Amino acid sequence: MAATFVKCTEIRGTSGSASGSVSSTAGNQLIAVVTIFGPGPNTMTSVSGGGTWVTNFNGSTNSLAMKVGFASCTSATGGAQTITSTWGAGSGMTTFILEFSGLQPSPIYEGNGTTNAGTGTTISTGALSNTQADAVKVAGGAIDTGTNNAWSSTGSGWTLPTNGSEPDGTAWLVAACAYKILSVAQSDTETWSRTGSSVGWDAQIGTYLVAADLPPGLGPGVAMDEVALNMQSQIAMMR
Repeated sequence: MAATFVKCTEIRGTSGSASGSVSSTAGNQLIAVVTIFGPGPNTMTSVSGGGTWVTNFNGSTNSLAMKVGFASCTSATGGAQTITSTWGAGSGMTTFILEFSGLQPSPIYEGNGTTNAGTGTTISTGALSNTQADAVKVAGGAIDTGTNNAWSSTGSGWTLPTNGSEPDGTAWLVAACAYKILSVAQSDTETWSRTGSSVGWDAQIGTYLVAADLPPGLGPGVAMDEVALNMQSQIAMMR
């Protein structure tokens, strides 16, 4: 089954929480890229609303103020829902909700790379290799800056989606996300660049798995799949 990107919705907040309305298709998969300006060794607490969420990576505890975390919802409730992301502490916060179809329900998350952090106007994630060939890599980055200039580029093969860049949000937090749909196992990094000063930045990358193609005759749900497999097995034995 091929993975398809649907859309990206940006929600913003302050004081360690961001909340907003997100419209999605029932049954699709949602990935939250959560960024925060939050000095101190604190981590992402939760994402809630619009379905059941699991924290995949709870954020960096590097010495810089910027942090990035990931969470996923394997089956969206559908329709307009209020989604809220929270962090242990912090001030400005931006969360990107990426909607996909075709991702594997369980397990959905393969792993993340080593958090990259530094200073300057070009930021990049650490390298991450996917074990399963059919996968989607998602990346998030945030800069501690007072100049709200837009991101101007992404790494090779990556897509910076509409609503996936925040050049004009909360002061000192300029964030972005990106995704890459893969059909081979390979090592990837994501890079964003912009103009303007930067006090510090943080970037992270994670791999989400694509659902395998079903053999002919299998149903759309787990129960139907089991019935169909059993029927195919019995037919094979009768032959």
